[in-house]
Amino acid sequence: DYPSITGDQMLYWIINDDVPGAGNITMTDGMGLQVRSSLYGFDCSKSPCPDPDVDYVTFLTHEISNKSGLAYTDVYSSAWIDTDIGNFADDAVGCDSTRNLAFGYNGDSTDTSYPGSAPPAFGTTILESPGNIGMGGMMYYENDFSVQGNPQGAEEYYNYMRSMWKDGSPLTFGGNGYGGTVPTKYIYSGDAGFCGGPQSGWSEVSANITPFDRRYIQSIGPFNLAVGEEIRITQANLWAQDSAGSHLGSLCRL
Repeated sequence: DYPSITGDQMLYWIINDDVPGAGNITMTDGMGLQVRSSLYGFDCSKSPCPDPDVDYVTFLTHEISNKSGLAYTDVYSSAWIDTDIGNFADDAVGCDSTRNLAFGYNGDSTDTSYPGSAPPAFGTTILESPGNIGMGGMMYYENDFSVQGNPQGAEEYYNYMRSMWKDGSPLTFGGNGYGGTVPTKYIYSGDAGFCGGPQSGWSEVSANITPFDRRYIQSIGPFNLAVGEEIRITQANLWAQDSAGSHLGSLCRL
């Protein structure tokens, strides 16, 4: 017998968010949701692939059911990513909203974990979402306990999901995203010269941000979730490495 799965290998798990201990990290009560998750990939050496790059992609699908008896509004679903590319303390982040793509990359072209080769880049892109609304925001925070640091409590988690800082102020365009005058939903949405061209827009490179241990949050929302409603969210987890030895070249490849 062989199970009916997607891809050549698949992991499957179920989360119920209202069981004891489920909210220990976020310090929240459950919403009465059940999440059925499938993580799967394809081996292009064993089965037909439309593109060999599929070998560098892992897919993740969540089927989220509202079993609470309550209708919810202003719902966000977010992917939390801590890329830790090689040395965890010298990473950068960014996004391309036109591709529903959020990403992390090394802050320079050398890393102790990849001697003699370029550090890779990692990204997540939204393939399926409620009403096909795509990526509604991309936020980051630092691994510290500043106002731009680790969230503590439900309100701060919800703020980050809505592209807001812990103190409730909005993400703003320019600099490190804090304290500006132009609100935005997408952090570092410019091109830092990834593919060898000129820098354009707002990136960690153009803003001269020091690489650090950063986590990013890629959000879908807001949307409503009716009693008994089930939604599907699928993301592709992407990995790429530049053969020429450039951290920005890896991001270009991504």
